[in-house]
Amino acid sequence: EVKGKTTKLTHILNIDSRARILDIPTLFYEFSYFLDKTDPGQTTYTVSNGLSVNHRFNPIFSGSARVAREDGTEEGKKRWAYVYNASIVATPLTTLRHNLIYSGRIEEIGGKSTKNNSIFLQNNATLYKGIDINLGGGYNFSTLDTGQKQENTIINFGSSIVPHRPMTMTLIYSDTKTNLSGGGL
Repeated sequence: EVKGKTTKLTHILNIDSRARILDIPTLFYEFSYFLDKTDPGQTTYTVSNGLSVNHRFNPIFSGSARVAREDGTEEGKKRWAYVYNASIVATPLTTLRHNLIYSGRIEEIGGKSTKNNSIFLQNNATLYKGIDINLGGGYNFSTLDTGQKQENTIINFGSSIVPHRPMTMTLIYSDTKTNLSGGGL
């Protein structure tokens, strides 16, 4: 028989702060710190500094953007990343909304870098009270740490019908096409 005692202690710390710099456009400085320390085990942390901006151009168009730098460790390796995104929202009618989103990330972990960028357009419409539809699509392109290049084309469609308050019927269709090349393929 084996008898013994195992002890494991985990510390998790998360700090988020946001300070408004400007009112028009609304500009914020954002700071966050995340720590996950296990004893015995590894310590993982992320420090993020960023700026975000929001602005309503007129009653129909509004936009937002964010850029941040992250530093830390992951699986015992040094890590840094630049994270960025921007979106434009058009609401020409109260029942119709279009959202164009661009996002990206450049990251290096232990000397190996990856890049990921994507652009998506999402459209939502209320046809009648209780009948909503959405149609969207986008393109994602990545360079992996192996040198491989990955491209995804995504199309999605959805419909939501509420024939009676406690009942909702939802139909969702999604199609993704992926191309992978390079890096020994």
